Amino acid sequence: MDTEFSPFPHIAQIIKCTRIYRSTQEGTEPEMAVRLFGTSHEYGSKTAAQISNMIREHWSVENLNHWKRDATYWREDKAPKRNARGAKNLALIRNALLAVIPFEEFESLNDAFDYYREKRAARSHPLRRV
Repeated sequence: MDTEFSPFPHIAQIIKCTRIYRSTQEGTEPEMAVRLFGTSHEYGSKTAAQISNMIREHWSVENLNHWKRDATYWREDKAPKRNARGAKNLALIRNALLAVIPFEEFESLNDAFDYYREKRAARSHPLRRV
């Protein structure tokens, strides 16, 4: 690949990943999604299994952290950002909260938010249920 004129000079190859999945709702038909990924690994330097593991690792970060920030009351992707520094500071605070909330004690992150909002005045351990 001639990267001299590429707008993405660090991409050595494009990977097409086809995913077939089914909704958790009964009676739904399987769906298919195709995603393209760019990688700096040269063609042939990684096996298909290694590449699929890299893709899973990438999406595990999205599912474990970013999704929680967007699929909860925070709605981070839809929130207006008045300035870049404020958005970065808010993201840091949210990362800290995600690191200390005991998720095993709640059904969802929104449940944790609701619980802590209702128990603001509790004097026991700040993150464990009272």
